[in-house]
This record gives sequence, C-alpha cells and structure tokens, in this order.
Amino acid sequence: MRGCLPEYEAVNTPSTFIWGQHSEGKAITVTTSTIDDTYNEITKWRKNTFLVPYGKTGKDHIDMAQSISMIGTIDLICDIFR
Repeated sequence: MRGCLPEYEAVNTPSTFIWGQHSEGKAITVTTSTIDDTYNEITKWRKNTFLVPYGKTGKDHIDMAQSISMIGTIDLICDIFR
C-alpha cells in the first residue's frame, strides 16, 4: 500500500551520549535534556537591539578592543580612560 511505512521496532533515544573527550582522556557525556533545553533557549533568542559596527568603524572598534584586552591589567585600563 502506498504511503504506509513498513512495520518497525521503535528505538529509544539514549538519555546520555558521549560528546567528546577531555584532554585527560575522560569522556564528556551530555544528556539529551541538556541539548533539548539549549536548543529551546537558542531558538527563542531575540535579535540584538544594538547594531554591530561594520566597515572601517567596525575594524577600528575590534582593533581597540584587542588592544585593551592585551594590556592585561585593570589599572592600565583605568589609566587609559581617565
């Protein structure tokens, strides 16, 4: 009969699975509920209200942010903005 699936045995989704390995060799396991929750959160994110700079302004912004992050100490950052 067209449009009908053949008989099959349902397979249960595992509750946890191996995501990868830590550098020490220990397995990283993740629950399917964690994946489901993360998916539900991500798909409900709203578009960012603020525009991200682009073009020369964006490049200058990224360069400045990198410069600040390379300074390394809060005291030096505070001195720059005084």
